[in-house]
Amino acid sequence: MSYSIVPAYGHIFTSNESASFISLVDHIKSGLVAIRNNLSNTEEIKEQAKFARTLLNDSIIKEINEKNQRLATGLPQALDSLKNISISEASGNVPTILDLLAETIDARVERSAG
Repeated sequence: MSYSIVPAYGHIFTSNESASFISLVDHIKSGLVAIRNNLSNTEEIKEQAKFARTLLNDSIIKEINEKNQRLATGLPQALDSLKNISISEASGNVPTILDLLAETIDARVERSAG
């Protein structure tokens, strides 16, 4: 019986911080879309706002703050405000928060030069 040695090639996949951040923002957006699609239910608004705010924890806020202090302050405040807001106010605030999230991605995620 003979054995031959053949090199094996592989890849090591590591997590990408930018991809993880974008995924987190998408999860927050899903909560906001649920609010926008169900504005008649104040309990749902509060639950989704709580969910979105929980995702935006102190560690994430610190990361955002390194790039943009205004967003690191404004985004948590905007999400917190949804927990105690009227239905009519929520319909106007959700688009504003979605805009803040888009701006946060622009500030936090570095664009590749390719």
